[in-house]
Amino acid sequence: MNFEEKEYRFRQRVVLLRFFVTSMIAALHHRKVMRQNSCFFNDVLFLGRQNSPFGNLGKVLGSAGSRLQSQIRMMMMTAANIKTLYSETPEYFLKPERIITVKEDEIIDNMKHAALLQQCIFGTPEDFVARLGFESFLIYHPKDIVSGDFYWSYRIQHKIMIIIGDCTGHGVSGAMLTVFAQGALNKVITENQNTHPAEILYAVNQELKMTFSRGSNSHGHGMDVSLCSLDTRTLELEFAGSGNPLWVIRDNTILEFTGDILGIGSNMDESHRFHHHKFQLLENDMLYMLTDGYQDQFGGDFPGRPDGKKFMRKRLKQMLLTIAHLPAHDQKKILDITLREWKQGLDQVD
Repeated sequence: MNFEEKEYRFRQRVVLLRFFVTSMIAALHHRKVMRQNSCFFNDVLFLGRQNSPFGNLGKVLGSAGSRLQSQIRMMMMTAANIKTLYSETPEYFLKPERIITVKEDEIIDNMKHAALLQQCIFGTPEDFVARLGFESFLIYHPKDIVSGDFYWSYRIQHKIMIIIGDCTGHGVSGAMLTVFAQGALNKVITENQNTHPAEILYAVNQELKMTFSRGSNSHGHGMDVSLCSLDTRTLELEFAGSGNPLWVIRDNTILEFTGDILGIGSNMDESHRFHHHKFQLLENDMLYMLTDGYQDQFGGDFPGRPDGKKFMRKRLKQMLLTIAHLPAHDQKKILDITLREWKQGLDQVD
């Protein structure tokens, strides 16, 4: 064998050694590593023999190969010990994610049951629309299974009371406030037969302040409400609101009735009385009572804004002006589709 052939074989072995060191680091867990590469170890050890034609360099490489072989054996033994330890460890220590999953499932099941109870109190959106007795629609998409938004209606003779509310917080905390709201409204309207919106809101506010004054932390509990009283014989409408407005679209124009800035439960003066609005509805008028969830939803396609922008009240008004002439169920469909496309996969805000 001439010198050129020896040099060529030597370079092959060096390249092979580099490749092996890299590949072994990624494959140490596999038990077949030792057998599959035994021929390589022989080659490396050949370089380290006394009669190696590559002299000291061969000895150095051979020594490195021996050490590598020894370290791999030790790591394989360590891996075997770890596997044994793993097999003898109780399952609840090894898989805490199972415990978390079980707890999460329990919480979700409880919230679903709470949503059913909430639905029993307020009825389904379909029930709500049916009780009104005229063409209407309701968009209701809870953020967290149970909701802090609520809807409620009640008939007293020829008048129908319509309430849309948004309680402080989301999920469970908001849902608990909706139950209080229903109880207070039931007491003020049903028991007292009160159909005056401004008086009703004042009485509900007093009920809320009295209820939460018993706790050490009575602040931050409240709601925004829009309340209408519609005379079904004369179409005279009375309105009062706390935080939420009422929009009436007539002849392609929006008539906006703003509620009081302060919401129910806020630190308003005891002498404060909610503003009372009264006006005559005309045929083909379209009324919109709403919370702030739709207009506050982030989304849209804006370069450099991965979180998007809010839908905003102005955009919502413009859209309602274009669809107000359509049947109620078509309006609902368009609003639902628009909101879904606007979100573009972003989380629901409210």
